[in-house]
Amino acid sequence: HHHFVERQRRQRRLTADALARAQRDSTVRGDADVAAAAAELVAFLQGVQLQWLLDPDEVRLIEIVDAFIDRLVASLIPARSR
Repeated sequence: HHHFVERQRRQRRLTADALARAQRDSTVRGDADVAAAAAELVAFLQGVQLQWLLDPDEVRLIEIVDAFIDRLVASLIPARSR
């Protein structure tokens, strides 16, 4: 159990760190909650992967991931970049 908890924390932390770097160079909004965005991204990727593994004929993985990433990016980029 501990291993999986730490793995999840590490994934969220690495993702949040990358988003924070993007905040510093102004490619991500300064007011974006990078920890929340990181948790959302990690949760989505794990959930969609499970859905696809369980039902690959019905879950259009590439389309779903592309659409999610497009929405996430749109919510994170500064207004002037849209």
